[in-house]
Amino acid sequence: MTKGPWPYKPQLFIPMIISNHPDLEKGTRCDALCGGLDIGGTVLDIAGDTKEFGVSRSMIGLATGEVQEREVNLSEFCDSCKTLVDKQYTFTYYPFTEKTCLFDRVNDPEEKVNLAGRPEYMALENRFMKHIVDFMILSKGVRIEVHDLTRDIHDGIAKKNPKFLDSFDIAYPIASWRDIERLEALGLDATYNEFCKEREIKAHYGVYFHKERPEKK
Repeated sequence: MTKGPWPYKPQLFIPMIISNHPDLEKGTRCDALCGGLDIGGTVLDIAGDTKEFGVSRSMIGLATGEVQEREVNLSEFCDSCKTLVDKQYTFTYYPFTEKTCLFDRVNDPEEKVNLAGRPEYMALENRFMKHIVDFMILSKGVRIEVHDLTRDIHDGIAKKNPKFLDSFDIAYPIASWRDIERLEALGLDATYNEFCKEREIKAHYGVYFHKERPEKK
């Protein structure tokens, strides 16, 4: 479990112990990434409430495999630093300073060698920075017109917030059957807005499934 923003294990990593839950066998160990933000989702899960609670996930579900694991965990202190961890690396970005830290906890468990800035690790640093941008977008609320919410974008958001659609405003889905046919003609997925049929649409310029599909001539 991660708690706190600084990139060093004595401050960042603490054991999380859950006891007396009927779904967990005694002695169960789990290496899924979790943090203090997951306490809320865990308490709600125990209480029987499974609705979205931000990016918080049930640690019971993580331990049993019923909840999707994270790729990375975010810890931060205001905007002084943003720290990400996966199961091998710890990465910290200090906003407005252009400074970063990168430690390989597997091969450098004492975190003595800062790998940040080395050419061979630039792609990894870039990936972590993209994660930070994604988390910043999630923190303010994702606003995407639904005709732009393609499968890859949907799946990317769901990796960080599996239940994001619970509070996602549906606006501007694909407008016409002509647009659907254009996607199909290009061999692209034309079904990615089908989930909108069961949701309230807040705004639109027309909605393809509100009309019968015209017969092909």
